[in-house]
Amino acid sequence: MTNHPLHPAVVHWPIALISTAFGVDVLNAFHSYIPAATLNYLPETTELTIISYYALSAGLVSGVAAAATGIVSASRMITKQSSILEADKKTVKPKFKTLFAHAALNDLALLVGAGYWWVRRQSGGPVYVPESPLLGLGGAVVAIQLFAASLGGTLVYGYGAGIGSARPKGKAQ
Repeated sequence: MTNHPLHPAVVHWPIALISTAFGVDVLNAFHSYIPAATLNYLPETTELTIISYYALSAGLVSGVAAAATGIVSASRMITKQSSILEADKKTVKPKFKTLFAHAALNDLALLVGAGYWWVRRQSGGPVYVPESPLLGLGGAVVAIQLFAASLGGTLVYGYGAGIGSARPKGKAQ
């Protein structure tokens, strides 16, 4: 089991949960513009804020798990290489630039998301309806997170990160 990378399995949770939290906040912000017939099928405003708050909370907790497993995957990727530098010993290899950008952006998304959660917590907790500046912050978190996820895709599909690490040593497939 130690050869199987966990990072790809856990990264989907923070992306889905934090995006859901933001989406529900946006839905809540435009609640007054939604036709009355449609509102009958949606939860009440208070319920929407509670859904958003707990989705954000779960997204941040799962984000910590994704970060921890990402550190393990990154360290494995780095130790497999003789150097992260090109032959000139000055330039960082492109896949490691991508790796570091992926990690840094995801860390930034988690920190900004934690700030978003903290402001909500201090302003009324689960029943606080985020205002426009806070919605902008939530949108920034989702945008950063999705761009970082695309870099993760580049690591896997462009550079083969994690591919073959689950294969038992000495056995070809």
